[in-house]
Amino acid sequence: MKKVIALALTLVLTAGLAVDASAADTAIGHALYTDIVTEIDAHPIASYNVGGRTAVMVQDLNWYGFYVYWNEEGRSVYVWPGSARPGGVSVETPEYVPQPPEGKVGDAAYPIYASDITVYVAGEEKESFNIGGHVMVYLSDLLAYGELNWNQEEKLAQFQVAEDPVKLAMDRLEENVYAPEHAALYHGTITYYEGGHGTLAVVLEGGTMHGNSCSMLYVDRSGKQTWIERQLPYYPFGQEFYLEPTEIAFDQSGDQLTFITPVKEIYEDMSENIWGLTRCTFDTASGKIVSMEPLSHPLEQWEAVCDPYQGMATAPGKPLRIEVGINIERYDSQFEKVETPWNNMRVTINNQEVTIAHYGDNVENDDAPYSQAYRALVDMGLPDVTKDGFAQENTPEQRAQAGQYFQVTKNGQSVPGVLWWSQGNGHRDLKFTFDQNVSLSRGDVVCLWVGVPEEN
Repeated sequence: MKKVIALALTLVLTAGLAVDASAADTAIGHALYTDIVTEIDAHPIASYNVGGRTAVMVQDLNWYGFYVYWNEEGRSVYVWPGSARPGGVSVETPEYVPQPPEGKVGDAAYPIYASDITVYVAGEEKESFNIGGHVMVYLSDLLAYGELNWNQEEKLAQFQVAEDPVKLAMDRLEENVYAPEHAALYHGTITYYEGGHGTLAVVLEGGTMHGNSCSMLYVDRSGKQTWIERQLPYYPFGQEFYLEPTEIAFDQSGDQLTFITPVKEIYEDMSENIWGLTRCTFDTASGKIVSMEPLSHPLEQWEAVCDPYQGMATAPGKPLRIEVGINIERYDSQFEKVETPWNNMRVTINNQEVTIAHYGDNVENDDAPYSQAYRALVDMGLPDVTKDGFAQENTPEQRAQAGQYFQVTKNGQSVPGVLWWSQGNGHRDLKFTFDQNVSLSRGDVVCLWVGVPEEN
């Protein structure tokens, strides 16, 4: 025991560390006498049995490949890898020699008091307590920095400090994601991104209980680990079920990581807020998402395809009416309304044109609004790619006349263009090419209508 006290005193004098926890009046437990020997990198260290677990003094770790930083103002102590020590890794080696327990193994040895010191290992808060005013932590709480093995026969707890805590964390991640028992349930892949201060791992898992999921683990070279998705707005079962990161990049310094992902939020009353695609910025030093900016730029390129050819018409006997807007979760185009009058047709709307493909040799010959409009457009003499002298242009008269039967609007405003006939493999296509590119922004609606004028 004298050697333990001497070691702690020497540590304070040589490292400038004085981590003294103010003891409470009432003990909250006892450390027990133990015959277990604890080693870090094959060097014995004083250890104690606390609640059946091995605990060590935080101060002692400075001699065993760690850098212990004491923040007096914040009443907190940080355990980092030795490489983080100013001036480099310490070359000092511990001199502690294990001693036989002074009392019967399992009997109370020292009272344990609550500690007023907050202990962080690899940036994560750990349970702590004090014995005789010295802060203690469990040996297993150091696992971010190495491997812990137990030799039952020799009653020896051996902790091996890893050379690279980032590689250690990534190796463990791979062991978990690619474990045979997990592979039988779902398929997982990991993609790595190297930054100036650490590494990001993006984990994709398919076929999980709640669908596909994605997680982002950032490991700082200090060993600090951050699951980034857990800082996104709350969602049942986990934010990993809406996370779909793209455009992942570190800045040149490695201080910031940016990515774009759909974001949605569920409140306590189960109401939902859809953010849509959001640019997120993660600060690597603090380990926090520091900004989330919903994207509002318009979609300059988009396409929506409606194909009832293999199914039934959704609105037989009515005009053709299709509305396209933005899916704010994916920030992509989606149908808001689909009313197709014929079975054998396929409608494609994109930022440049509309294509209505009519399949089969026969077209419906009835008095339905779309059929009337179709016949009127055939009789109008529109440009036809199968005819000689084809030119993709309409006269002012054709535009005015066709506008009675064929209309495209954006937010209620007419979209001008050229209406003409094309030919596919086994289908005749009616095309409408816009005079200018039509972009889509949040709240926009592009509407296609084909029918006959309504009688007043």
